[in-house]
Amino acid sequence: MTPEEVELLRELTIVIPTCNRPLEIERAIEYWRDTPVTVHIVDGSEKSCLPLGELPGVPSITYHCLSPFVDEGRIQNYIRRMQFASTIPITKFSALCADDDFFTVSGLVKACSLMNSDQNVDAIVGICSEFKLSDDDNEMRWHLRYADWRAGVHSRSDDLSLRLLDESGAFYLSYSVMRTEPWKKTVSSSFNIIYDHDYFIEPLMNNFGNAFCKVSVERHICWIKTAWVLNPNVPNQATRIREADWFRDKKSRHQVKLFEHHLRNVFASIIQGPTSEKIASDLAKKLIQRISKKSETRKYRKIKGKILKFIVKIFAPLPSCIKLRVNRFLPNKLLVTTGAKPGILHPNLSKKNYSILPDFLLGLAETDITFDSKDFDTISKLLLKPREELRLHANL
Repeated sequence: MTPEEVELLRELTIVIPTCNRPLEIERAIEYWRDTPVTVHIVDGSEKSCLPLGELPGVPSITYHCLSPFVDEGRIQNYIRRMQFASTIPITKFSALCADDDFFTVSGLVKACSLMNSDQNVDAIVGICSEFKLSDDDNEMRWHLRYADWRAGVHSRSDDLSLRLLDESGAFYLSYSVMRTEPWKKTVSSSFNIIYDHDYFIEPLMNNFGNAFCKVSVERHICWIKTAWVLNPNVPNQATRIREADWFRDKKSRHQVKLFEHHLRNVFASIIQGPTSEKIASDLAKKLIQRISKKSETRKYRKIKGKILKFIVKIFAPLPSCIKLRVNRFLPNKLLVTTGAKPGILHPNLSKKNYSILPDFLLGLAETDITFDSKDFDTISKLLLKPREELRLHANL
């Protein structure tokens, strides 16, 4: 890193929520300790696994343990920890990161630099890459995730309603880099009510992030995440229903109503003025309709999947010239199924095609997505490093 980049990253705080995952925390510390970023680990385990406060030999990383109170549930403890987390940062920029995920250094430099130079942007989202350890040869495999993320037409509008209702964009704000003040407001607003289920966490973070921030989406690898696996700390995770199904379930009506009021109150506090309550209420209802729309339910998506597979099977043997003609009569979302329009940026980068790192980077270089190969090398080596070689060990 250049001296300028070091100074830039000193203006960033990363908050890592965790619970009962000491091995993941060890690797997170190993990664972040060699960067100038300020890191706060907020643990919800019953017993602390590291010394409280600044870690020995790593003054840039602070460990907090907010163990659950008697009869305090998993979600309640998480909400309390996130409320605490929202008060921590004093730097210019802030971000949340999962204990088994990473931000690339080049992505963080790019995000902070862009916000420094453009005061009309409050949050930066980047493209994601995902990894998993192969059972066959103990080597990391990689692919792209969320490669179609893009800013909406109104993502940087001054009009809150336009930003919130804009469906032309696609991105998550949970793992974006934000200016600290809107980040604090987004986190504190998202975690100030206790729900019975965690279905609300992502919609709240996304909607409140959009409400407090003007967003830019950069075609650069910023977020590196682990492939999804069952988390033993999350009960009934294997049998979770889709978000839309839960929102449409009659049993969830009370919680959905609470969610609606939650959205409305935060929006009204931002809009202000004599009609703020009505505008906020209308926004909340429209956003819930979007989350719970029928096209996102499990049954609908299952039927849709079968239809698309059938279309693919029909079009597979046809020459491209015929496929192109048929495309003129199909909606844009169906063009991929004819085979005339590629559905992925590169055939070796899709979710179904995990590649070894050299092959993945070769494919990535043929796309419009920028990246720094040093980020991948650093993270890949860290993931494969034996535990005994890590410089700090947690109490197991």
